[in-house]
Amino acid sequence: MANIRRLYAYEFFFGFAFFAPIIILFFQDNGLDYSDILLLQAMFAMAVVALEIPSGYLADVLGRRESLMISPVFLTAGMVAYGFGEGFWDFAIGEMLYAAGISLISGCDSAIIYESLLEERRVGDYKKILGNIIAARLLATAGTAAVGGYLGGLCYSYTFHASATAYLPMVLIAYTLREPVRKRPKVQPLGDMKRVAGIIWVRRDVLYLMLFAAFLFTSMQSGFYFYQPYLVMSGLGLGAIGLVFATYNLFAAWASRGAHDLEKRFGFDGTMVLLTCFLVAGFVLMGTFTVVFSFAFVYLHQLIRGAYNVVTQDYIHGRIESDYRATIISVQGFLSRTVHAGVLLCIGSFADSAPIGGVFYALAVFGAVSCGLTFALFRFKKRMTNPL
Repeated sequence: MANIRRLYAYEFFFGFAFFAPIIILFFQDNGLDYSDILLLQAMFAMAVVALEIPSGYLADVLGRRESLMISPVFLTAGMVAYGFGEGFWDFAIGEMLYAAGISLISGCDSAIIYESLLEERRVGDYKKILGNIIAARLLATAGTAAVGGYLGGLCYSYTFHASATAYLPMVLIAYTLREPVRKRPKVQPLGDMKRVAGIIWVRRDVLYLMLFAAFLFTSMQSGFYFYQPYLVMSGLGLGAIGLVFATYNLFAAWASRGAHDLEKRFGFDGTMVLLTCFLVAGFVLMGTFTVVFSFAFVYLHQLIRGAYNVVTQDYIHGRIESDYRATIISVQGFLSRTVHAGVLLCIGSFADSAPIGGVFYALAVFGAVSCGLTFALFRFKKRMTNPL
């Protein structure tokens, strides 16, 4: 249980994102248009793509603890680059450093949670505990969003300086983690990558679920870059936007804690369908209405944000080998960021010329089609793999 308590603390500090409510406004204040902003985010996504699987493999071979210790160093460096940056290329450096930090955590955190519970013969609690840990991170993000709105009103850069300071305790927390006993693969990168590809190919239900999660994440996350201008258009000031973002994270934290109950009620497949409906409905409502209460439509997306990883990763963990757990979970991140980068590159120019409502409608169509097709493939392959 000591590992789990420390991972709660680790994820809590990871959630200190003071910059979240103002980052798009920060970019615009520094002269970037939507083409520039989404190009930056595509560069971030491609950097994570390049590092995602190697960092997961590093965690499998060298250790989860070591990866979690190194990650905050890069997160802090990224925040420093943003806080003192003044233009596109300064921010690009910040994106690359932050991407390295994100990729070192991705897959590694959920793997050490799962294996710590496996060692204690409590793996049945994984979904509930992962949901609670994600909720702890989102609660921290909620609190820092409220403060970030105030700090951003003073100076946008203050939010990055505050986040840089907050990430440093994560190094000490990771140092105190105990690596669960497991069989570590020998360092044979080419052979191991072939084995990982083979595992995923045999379990194609896992592959299609990863693709479904990638399209769900891409659609939802692409909408994030338009929330702040949309809320300004709706009549909210910067302080109010910070408070609204705080409530978004509180709602996502509630959804994360309740994800296992949601699946119990609707079943795994029913939950995936419900999340897709929330995705599309949120975009359609934002595309149709721009009024003072429009911020409420984003709560539909926060439910997805809190619940989807808890439910999908539990399914995946139950069907893969421990030796390559972090690597395989990193493949999900790899697919998500690859799709995300491609979509951002496509919608950048469109967003500069189209009304914001048109962007939301486009994302609704993209989400409905892509999630619908990949979920149908997942259902078909799951029946073939588990005919009973």
